[in-house]
Amino acid sequence: MERNYAGFWMRVLGNILDSFVLIIPMALVEYLSFKLAGPANTGYWEYATDINRPIWSSYETVAILLSTILGVLYYGIMTSKYQGTVGKLMLGLRVIGEDGKAISIGRSIGRYFAYIPSSFFMIGYIMVGISSKKQGLHDKICKTYVVYK
Repeated sequence: MERNYAGFWMRVLGNILDSFVLIIPMALVEYLSFKLAGPANTGYWEYATDINRPIWSSYETVAILLSTILGVLYYGIMTSKYQGTVGKLMLGLRVIGEDGKAISIGRSIGRYFAYIPSSFFMIGYIMVGISSKKQGLHDKICKTYVVYK
C-alpha cells in the first residue's frame, strides 16, 4: 500500500495549531495549580516575578502533574480515537500503525511519552526531515507513521 508520509514542516504546523488548542486549558491548569499549592499570602504574578522565590515548590509539582495528565488525555484520546490531534486533523494528517489502522490508546499514550527522548537535542524531531518514511524517534519507538488522509 502506497503511503503519503507527512513531512517535517507540516508536522511542525500541526504542533503549532495544537499549542493554540491547548493554551487555555494549560493556563487554567497553571492557575489552578497555583491556587491549590501556591503560597497563600501572595498573588500569582507577584510570586512568578519574585527572584527570591524557591526554585521548586509544591506548586510546580502540582502544575507538572496536572499538565502531564492533560497532555496524556489530549494526545492519548485524540490520537487513538480520531487518528490525530486537532492540529493534525486540521491539516488532513493521520497517525497510523504499521497495519495502516488507528493505534490503541495505550500505544497513543506511549507515543506521547516517547516525545521525551525525541526532545533530547531535538534529534528525534529532526529525524522526521531526514528519514525516508518521515518518522521521528517517537514514531520509530511506537511503530507509527503520520500520513496524509
